[in-house]
Amino acid sequence: MKNLELSQIFSQMSEFLEMKEDGFRARAYSRVARVLDSLERDIGDIYREGGAKALKEIPSVGRGIAEKMEEYLKTGKIKEYQKLKKESPVDVEALTKVEGIGPKKIKTLYQKLGVRNLKDLEKVARVGEIAALEGFGAKSEKNILQAIAFAKTSKGRFLLGAILPVVREVVGGLEKLPEVGQISAAGSVRRMKETVGDVDLLATSSQPDKVMEHFVSLPGIVKVWAKGPTKSSVRFKGGFDCDLRVVKRVSFGAALQYFTGNKEHNILLRRLAIKKGLKLNEYGVYKKKTRIAGRTEKEVYQAISLPYIEPELRTNTGEIGAGLKNELPKIIGYDNIKGETQCHTDWSDGTETIEAMAKAAKKMDYQYIVITDHAGFLKIANGLDEKRLLRQMREIDKIGKEISGIKILKGCEVDIKMDGGLAIKDEVLA
Repeated sequence: MKNLELSQIFSQMSEFLEMKEDGFRARAYSRVARVLDSLERDIGDIYREGGAKALKEIPSVGRGIAEKMEEYLKTGKIKEYQKLKKESPVDVEALTKVEGIGPKKIKTLYQKLGVRNLKDLEKVARVGEIAALEGFGAKSEKNILQAIAFAKTSKGRFLLGAILPVVREVVGGLEKLPEVGQISAAGSVRRMKETVGDVDLLATSSQPDKVMEHFVSLPGIVKVWAKGPTKSSVRFKGGFDCDLRVVKRVSFGAALQYFTGNKEHNILLRRLAIKKGLKLNEYGVYKKKTRIAGRTEKEVYQAISLPYIEPELRTNTGEIGAGLKNELPKIIGYDNIKGETQCHTDWSDGTETIEAMAKAAKKMDYQYIVITDHAGFLKIANGLDEKRLLRQMREIDKIGKEISGIKILKGCEVDIKMDGGLAIKDEVLA
């Protein structure tokens, strides 16, 4: 749809104009971008039927913006957008993809530190220059470095740890609706992959229209890609997309299995079903035209002579063969975790005290934790020097005597010097 293309262009124009301190026009383009995100009809269809006059009838679209819409629909380009992009001394598109960096911060980084692109941003962050800027600080600098490192290795993907809290909040809110029967995350989130491309949610409902209306109105949504009676797609503030599908109750298990994946696992399941004279798809397991399973995942697997396979194991790495032999491994759960070997406290770049972390770990039935704060010269992490490290060691011993039932062990994350040596003397570490 042209809606998405124009929305992205107008959003970027808004960012360019905000950097030029043209706040009025920046807000105008930003408003239109949001309108286009939620517009149910394709902008191309509107223009073909009613011309420029019909474009001006769209909310927040005045004569000037309507002309730019018409220009894009006719030529595939907008001259002013190309001009703004060419005139900009910085790569706004690339920099705004770094979490926590918006037009105002980009402008500050350019004016104060000469940052033009991601390479410049990484360079000044690594030498600690961003931390000294007003409105940033050491924590912002550290987050920027982490975001850049992640962007390099995982383009278009997001860390599970960043996605999971949002998914749980969304699922928790939707399942409270009286119109929602069952609901679950699917896809790579449910398989607990380390990185996630996008989020898939499945639900059952007798009133899917109401569920969809609520879903696309959730806080934190910055774009609505599509809204339909049984499927809607949105983008959350963190930059990840999320799809919600409403399916029939009799097919929920089959749909959950299908959309959880992975693709290779599903292909092998379908082959196994065919060998048994059955058909497997997202609607159920069928024997000729009769559905024999589909309400739950467990009955789907049982229908093709397999035990239930945990989502984390659905990777096409031998799980189906193991299932046929009843040799599936057990999943390691949170109750199997006995301790945490890397804990940062408020002595360096953490937010909690040693005592608070020890008490929290004890509540989780951990047997031990290892305090491993930064030590050395890294200012961004508030690294401990040798004197502070020795003081912390005494503090750990003191708290260890006060809190029973858990061991608090000593460690540290030591900086490495240019010559390859450690920033803390061996006798201190020993």
